[in-house]
Amino acid sequence: EWDSKEIVHLSDHKAHGAGQYSRYNAQGEKFWTNQVVYIITNVNDNWGIQARFGLDFSRESSMDTDEIEPVVTTLIKEFVDAANDRNNDRQADLINFPYLEIDPGLVNACETKEEFGKRERPPRPETASECKRIRIDRVEVIQISNIAANVNVEVGYLDSDEKILSSSQGIYMLTLKEGHWGIHAVSVM
Repeated sequence: EWDSKEIVHLSDHKAHGAGQYSRYNAQGEKFWTNQVVYIITNVNDNWGIQARFGLDFSRESSMDTDEIEPVVTTLIKEFVDAANDRNNDRQADLINFPYLEIDPGLVNACETKEEFGKRERPPRPETASECKRIRIDRVEVIQISNIAANVNVEVGYLDSDEKILSSSQGIYMLTLKEGHWGIHAVSVM
């Protein structure tokens, strides 16, 4: 049964839906709960779930979720700072591979730091030469476990006069892998 569900972002070709559901045994006792963000896309006039960013808990991790929120929000800020500095190596250091970028009908996967540096991305208005800086307008952890977090990130793309050229909304999934917190998957609209 669904415990909660909401649409976080919505556009003509993509939606981010966040929710939590629980499973129950035959006696009606809850035995499992999962938090998930669904990446729902419109491809060829057909809406469907293209990806899911599901969060689990781990018995091996002793981190408390209150400790994790500042870690993941700082990591996202560092990732954007590295983008502003045009520092692909620094951005790659903040990733847990494989790294996934979800676009309607397409999943770009990078297995290594080298692949991340060479990746081809679909053209977006914000990557135009007029964009001089990315400004973070919102970073909000919407789901969290002791080994993963789904974060709502909203940014503005600014020209040299600090005027907004465009903006985007996204969900970043961050994971704890081999003792390293990193960005694992991103869906932006």
